[in-house]
Amino acid sequence: MKNIFKNNDKKQINNENKYTNKKLAIISGMIVFALVISFFGSYFITNRLTNPKYAKNTTEEDKTVYNNTKALDDDMILILMNEGVIEKEQSILEFKKENFISSDISQQFIVNFFEANGYNLEELQDEKVVFSKDGTTNVLQPNKYYIGEKDGYFAIYKTDSEGNLTIENEDDVYRDSRSINFLQGEDLEDIKNLKHCYDTKDEAIEKLTAYIS
Repeated sequence: MKNIFKNNDKKQINNENKYTNKKLAIISGMIVFALVISFFGSYFITNRLTNPKYAKNTTEEDKTVYNNTKALDDDMILILMNEGVIEKEQSILEFKKENFISSDISQQFIVNFFEANGYNLEELQDEKVVFSKDGTTNVLQPNKYYIGEKDGYFAIYKTDSEGNLTIENEDDVYRDSRSINFLQGEDLEDIKNLKHCYDTKDEAIEKLTAYIS
């Protein structure tokens, strides 16, 4: 009889040991699994934060895309501001005539045009569009000539008595010469930001000839 009880006790102890071992194995497995997930999670997050590839994608995704198909109404008012002061106000039709544009233009076109000239978009509505530049932006001198860019080509701009840019003649946009795409780095930025200023048009043409020859 005692042997029977002893055998039962041994079986119970063995069962308890097996249960305890199984429980420990499960807990150990869960701990290992949690550590693995934590490691890969930390690696993924760190990689997303430090890898320039993802930073570039984020910048591209955050960049606003404007309507590139609907034409702006010719009666739409275009306002340019400098440090909170209106420096120019005109209709889209007047802007197109001033820049020798015969076709319709879109929201994306007008935004790209003025951002390339140092302006930031402040307001865009059906009846008006407002751009501004702050004190850190290059302020153009009045009654000077500048080498700049228009539609990807070199162009000679003239500033009026208030420093507003105009193109005097359609031939001042050098569409028959090579585009500005061959320029790189600082040289390209200088053209886009109108860093080259001259007292006379002849001086501007002479300098431009050195670029396109």
